[in-house]
Amino acid sequence: MARARELRPRTRTQIDTLRDNLKELERSLPVLEGMGRRAVELLKRLDAVHDDMARLQEQGIDLRPEQTRWRFIEERLRGDRAPALAREVANTVGWEDARSSVAPGRDRWWWYLDEELARRRRAKLRSWLLRGGIAVAILALLAGAYQLFLAPSPEAKQQITLMQNAEQYVEKGDLDQAITSYEEARSVAPDDLELQLWLGVLYDQVDRDKEAERAFERAREISSSKVKYLLGRTQIYLKLGMLKEAERDALEALESDPNSAQALFFLGNVREMEGKYWEAIFLFKRAADEAEDPALQVLAKMRYGMLLQAGPSMEMRTTTTPQAE
Repeated sequence: MARARELRPRTRTQIDTLRDNLKELERSLPVLEGMGRRAVELLKRLDAVHDDMARLQEQGIDLRPEQTRWRFIEERLRGDRAPALAREVANTVGWEDARSSVAPGRDRWWWYLDEELARRRRAKLRSWLLRGGIAVAILALLAGAYQLFLAPSPEAKQQITLMQNAEQYVEKGDLDQAITSYEEARSVAPDDLELQLWLGVLYDQVDRDKEAERAFERAREISSSKVKYLLGRTQIYLKLGMLKEAERDALEALESDPNSAQALFFLGNVREMEGKYWEAIFLFKRAADEAEDPALQVLAKMRYGMLLQAGPSMEMRTTTTPQAE
C-alpha cells in the first residue's frame, strides 16, 4: 500500500502533462496558419503525447478519454489541417531539416506529412487521369462514340464494354484481368491504336516482353504519326502513374513537334505529380498558348490557374520562376 501511494504523484504528473499537451494541440488546430517555426514544436508535442500515452498504458492507466482526444487530433492533422501544417514546416525550417534533427520512425506519421500529402496528390491526379480528366481523351472518346453510335454494331458495343471492363480492372490493380479484357477487345477491333498501346504497356508491366514489343510495333504501324503514337502511350503511362516513362515519351514527342500543346500538357502533369510546381505552371501556360483545340486550351488554363491558386509550397518559393518565351 505504501508503495502504491509513492507511485501516485508520479502517475498523476504524467497524466497532467499528457492532458496539457492534448489541450495545447487542440488549441493549435484552428490557428496553424502563421505558426512558423512553432510548427516544429507542435510535431515534437505530438511525440510527447505519443510517448506519454504508451508509458501510461503500460502502467494499466485507463486512457479512454485521452485516446478519444488523440484520435480527434490525428484525424484533423491528417485531414483538413494537413496542408496548413505542411506549409508552415516547409516554409520555415523545411521538412528534411526538421526530420534530420529528430530522426523519427515511420510510425510517427506527422514527421512525414509532406510525403503523405504528395502521395495523395499523385493518387488524386492518377485517379483523375484514369477517369478521363484530360480533355483530349474525352474528346477522342466522344468522337469515337459519335462514329460508333450513329449505327452501333454488336461488335462496337462489345468493344466498348470490354474496354470499360479493362479500365475497371486497371483501376483495381488487376492487370492480368485487364489484359484479358483488352485482348478480347482487340479480337473485335485489331486496328484500334488505343487497344494496342494499352496491351503493350500492360504486357511490359507483367514482363511479357515479346508480346509487348509486338503490340507496340502494331501500334506504330496503325498510328498516323510518330507523335500520335507517343502521345497515346504517354497518356496511358500517366494513368498508371509511370512518370519516368510518361516523361520520356512526352519529351520525345516534343522533339518531333516542339509546339505540341498536348505534349506540353502531359509533361506539365508529370511535373505536377513530381511536385515540381513552377515547371508544371510554365508548361500548362505554354500548352494553353499553343493549343488550337479550345477544350485543351481551357483545360490547360484551368490547371495553370489551379496551381497558382493553391498557394506556393517551399519548392515553389525557392525555385526561380522559368521565363515564358
